[in-house]
Amino acid sequence: MFQNWNFLIAEMWVLLALAALVGLIAGFFFFGGKSKGEGNFSLDQSLAAAKSELLSLRKQLDAAQEQMFAQEAELSDLRQIAAASGVGLGTDGAGAGEDTLAELPEEMPEEFAQLMLQRDERIALLEADLEDLRAELETDASKIEARFEEMIVEADAREAEIERLSELVAAYEAATGTDDMPKQANG
Repeated sequence: MFQNWNFLIAEMWVLLALAALVGLIAGFFFFGGKSKGEGNFSLDQSLAAAKSELLSLRKQLDAAQEQMFAQEAELSDLRQIAAASGVGLGTDGAGAGEDTLAELPEEMPEEFAQLMLQRDERIALLEADLEDLRAELETDASKIEARFEEMIVEADAREAEIERLSELVAAYEAATGTDDMPKQANG
């Protein structure tokens, strides 16, 4: 009755060793790529951080544009007031106080002349602020465009990595025959 036990025990050990080997190989494929997955996670985090930074920069750009439009509207209002009062302003705003004072009638009260001078100085300051704001907006816009280009490159690299990993998974499934299992279970 117990004559072929050596064969039976040897066969069990060989099958156990094969099962362990298959388990190790499957574990390597399922869990061995974890470090690559962590790399994708960090790439996802950096992409999310870049998107939030882009949104923040866009909000700053919008706020700066609104401020610029408000200053342009104020400047336009001041020019209309000057035109209505019969006082001409230079188109560049530089030295507007001297041009305006030269055009003022001699019988104008001193307080009004001071107000006109202060208004012209304010216009010149607003125009200088407007030019500074335009330069800042151009700098911010170029930064946003550069960061957007970086994000596109990162996204393309990420898509290439995903495609490469998908091909590896498909090749593994084709090699192990596991790609037909879900189809057979559903069918």
